[in-house]
Amino acid sequence: MLRLLERADQLQGRGDEVATLRVFEDVVRQFPRDERAPVALLRLAEGRWGLGNADGALLAVGQLREEYGNSPSAAGTYLLEARLRLAEAEGPEDLRDVRATLSRVPALFDRNAYPDSTWRHASAMRRGRIALSLGDLDLAAAEFLAIVEDETRSGTTTDAQVELANVFALQEQWTSAAEILQRVVERAPLGDGEAPARERARRRLSLLHRSVFRPLVGQNPWTTVRRVQAPGRGFRDPIGVAVADDGRLVVADEGSDLALAFDPAGALVATTATDDLRLPWWAPDGEAYVLGRRTVQQPFGESRSVVFDIPDDDELDRLEDLRAGARAPFGHWIMLDTDRRQVVRFDRHGGYLETLIDRRGDMEIVDVEVDVRGRIWMLDRENKRVLRVASDGTAEGPVVSGQWRRPEALTVDALGNVYVLDRDRKTVDVFGPDGISKGTVGPRLPDGTELRSPRDIGVDGAGLLYVADRDADTVFILE
Repeated sequence: MLRLLERADQLQGRGDEVATLRVFEDVVRQFPRDERAPVALLRLAEGRWGLGNADGALLAVGQLREEYGNSPSAAGTYLLEARLRLAEAEGPEDLRDVRATLSRVPALFDRNAYPDSTWRHASAMRRGRIALSLGDLDLAAAEFLAIVEDETRSGTTTDAQVELANVFALQEQWTSAAEILQRVVERAPLGDGEAPARERARRRLSLLHRSVFRPLVGQNPWTTVRRVQAPGRGFRDPIGVAVADDGRLVVADEGSDLALAFDPAGALVATTATDDLRLPWWAPDGEAYVLGRRTVQQPFGESRSVVFDIPDDDELDRLEDLRAGARAPFGHWIMLDTDRRQVVRFDRHGGYLETLIDRRGDMEIVDVEVDVRGRIWMLDRENKRVLRVASDGTAEGPVVSGQWRRPEALTVDALGNVYVLDRDRKTVDVFGPDGISKGTVGPRLPDGTELRSPRDIGVDGAGLLYVADRDADTVFILE
């Protein structure tokens, strides 16, 4: 048994997943009574799923539950099943079903019999995040709070504290959120596993200070400016910018037909050529996407592209003039086509679902965004307003309006603050989640630089504001 497990670890270290799974199969077949057999069976299920064999993974899950139902490893099967079902979830009802599956873990493996179950902690974390996706902030807070207060301290505790602070921030309980985040940042971690959670806490605390506490005392959210350094000849017409929560950056440079990816430290990590380059964005799956005129491309990952067809009478008509897009929960695509003047939702495979905004003479949508709660935001240039649609497609009406000359782009941060770029005034207006103005930056930046031709904006998880300026051939970072 021990030699087989050591062999499995060696093969896995070499990246030979297929041979690794064969060893786990041998372990279960040859030593079915050994206490490590259910551990091997769970690793077999996880490995099969990692290789794309969902049916094989479910077979191993079923065997583990039937033959080793009282083993702690059986709890892991519910987490794996949840991951499988989440990957294919199509709507809120699917999420509720996954929550029900995850609820089996604390029911079968309670704290009295299994006081230190990492699976129970992981189940609660996943249930809390699902509740957040469903918009039930109170239920999400209860799940995260139970991990912090009722479970034995583990690496999951710090993650739960950060998530709890995020929920408090979304409920506009700013002080409670900041106090939790500050404790996480100041406390020495138990191990290396807590470092990512501490970094997320630091970034979210920075966002709170920039968007809430500094404006409350009359301070400028941003005091310094730096520029993204492009290689070689530099940018030649940066028209789009997208920034992930952790500071990873993608710039769409029309002059060179390149999408460029930068790490959080500002180092260039990848470039890819794209014809008819439009705007980039980051999706909930952590992947970057870039628009061409007719396609969405995943330039730095699988390098795949997606086209979109929409029903038109008895035929399918392809979207031919994409301007902006976003990836929503459940893998849905939200696409803006300026030729048809429509905002359309498609499923994860590019199949048509519904038209959110149809051809209308009194509306000109020029940008779309999806926030952390799955809500869809749309910038209406004609009526100088920002519209919002709930994740289920229910219109929530205008939430922001302004006296803009040529509103060009919008973005929304993790707290629900809205940022609108006015291309002609060369300003960025900031609004709170309630739609009340929080201030304006530009046309002169804090270091005295004047914006020349700003085309797009982004904001990261720390509240740093990014402005792509076409004529200045740079991306400004306000911090």
